[in-house]
Amino acid sequence: MNILLVCLSRYFIFPTRTCFTIVDISTIFLYDEFISQPEVNLHVIGKQISILFRQLNLYFNRELSDIHISSTELLYLSSLYANDGIPQDDLAQEYTVDKAAVTRTIQLMEKKGLVLRRTDASDKRAKKIYLTEKARSLEPKLRELQARWISAMTEGMNTSEIAHFTKQVHTMAERAKQLNQKEIGGET
Repeated sequence: MNILLVCLSRYFIFPTRTCFTIVDISTIFLYDEFISQPEVNLHVIGKQISILFRQLNLYFNRELSDIHISSTELLYLSSLYANDGIPQDDLAQEYTVDKAAVTRTIQLMEKKGLVLRRTDASDKRAKKIYLTEKARSLEPKLRELQARWISAMTEGMNTSEIAHFTKQVHTMAERAKQLNQKEIGGET
């Protein structure tokens, strides 16, 4: 249990393991309510994650409508910008989606002239995905759009808070994957 050290108008300072945390008084009441009702925690967290995901998709789908790219295609393009020639199955694994869903999206991206699928020389059953010049030419616009989203979502947060939040979300995502792998016998 954190011990209250100082009260400055509407802010409180709490000790943590490595530093002091300044908390707005309204946050304390929310924190108190959150802790006292553990059955609500999962609902609140799940609801907020769902809203954030839905809003992200709406934002990118709207902003990309003029160039006919979906938010899902943007995800795959982002992975390809970082690792052109990634195996198609790796995309399914990276985003924990069904291989058939990845195949459908990649086929659409091929028709749009964004990617090329090539048979992997070392495994004839596998396909590797490569960016086209059209997709490469869109990278600056897509990166700028992603940067605007991130900037809007992290407004008012310092780099430490962003890093901590990113780490926590990553941890939760990995735990969810592990839990689901156990539930369905090792498959994602």
